[in-house]
Amino acid sequence: MTNIQNIIKKAYSEVRQSDQAPNKESSNSSNAASLDNMLQLERNFNSLFPTIVWFLEHDPFTNIAMNLDVNFWKVKQDNLISSEETNMDILNSIKQKDGNTFQNSEIHLLFYEKIAKSELSSNELLLTMEHPPKISSMSDCLLKNINQSNLDNLTYEVEIQLISGDFTAQFVSVEQYEQLMFVLGQKQQNAPGRSCKEVLTLFNEFPTNTTHNFKDMLHRLQFPYIYDDKKTLPENRRDFQDFFSCLTNIRCAVVEGGHHCKAASRTLLGYQMGNSFPLAWFEIDIPDNSTLFKNNSTQVYYCHDDERKLDGAVLKYLRGISKSIGEHKKLIVPPTWHTFFDHVLVDIKVHE
Repeated sequence: MTNIQNIIKKAYSEVRQSDQAPNKESSNSSNAASLDNMLQLERNFNSLFPTIVWFLEHDPFTNIAMNLDVNFWKVKQDNLISSEETNMDILNSIKQKDGNTFQNSEIHLLFYEKIAKSELSSNELLLTMEHPPKISSMSDCLLKNINQSNLDNLTYEVEIQLISGDFTAQFVSVEQYEQLMFVLGQKQQNAPGRSCKEVLTLFNEFPTNTTHNFKDMLHRLQFPYIYDDKKTLPENRRDFQDFFSCLTNIRCAVVEGGHHCKAASRTLLGYQMGNSFPLAWFEIDIPDNSTLFKNNSTQVYYCHDDERKLDGAVLKYLRGISKSIGEHKKLIVPPTWHTFFDHVLVDIKVHE
């Protein structure tokens, strides 16, 4: 991966030197907002779950989706299997044609730059941090029984949180952002900070719900990736996700909408819901008009200040936002005599 990114960096440097017109950053966006002088917010735009999955960090050994500690409401494996409200399995909901299961709430994201801890000595911002951010599994998981004689049976009954020991995170740097735009064949002009909104919306034409659409994405964005016709669509998505993660160190953390994003990751890449790790590939047949391939309202948090650290205060701030959103979702409007008769009239019309 390092060699690939070094090649990209060299190619981008050569192109940048030949381009006499410097790129300019601007935070002038009609949908941009400032949050207590700590973060900025890009809102009122749509993105696709397959695009979010490209940017989720996945542990290369267990295939588990990883996250920063920005989500107050922890993802629970049990919630991926059934819903308390509807008693419906999430996978069955995803398989419903023309469903809208995943479009009932906004997805809140923070893009970050994945940094190897071996590089901390050369990173001034991270070097001064006592506790750099941890990249950990999006949910607690059970270890799959792999018949190792040196492990006690209780080991397989305890939920474990995986933590990446080799990497930490910082806000997306100008260099990494420009290199990603270069890889995607885009010019960075008047970009609102480094929210990566432009990257998300760039993929909105490519839900990869069909082989044709997948190949069209590879062709139009000129990715040096060959679609393998001998493999299934989920297998190609999984292989492309591995390939894409080698092109950039930019990843996204899920502030709110963790259950949706984890379910999307498992399904799109061909892994069963609630499965123990290491995850084993399992072919899942998803209709091309599944709810997973529809636009979803999205908000992205980012930092325009190059001197600000992605530290515990920022993570705590985002957890506070996540908590407020989750509590707001729990609010239920009690029925009144007005709404009661409205529902009665609707039922009468339905059964006419």
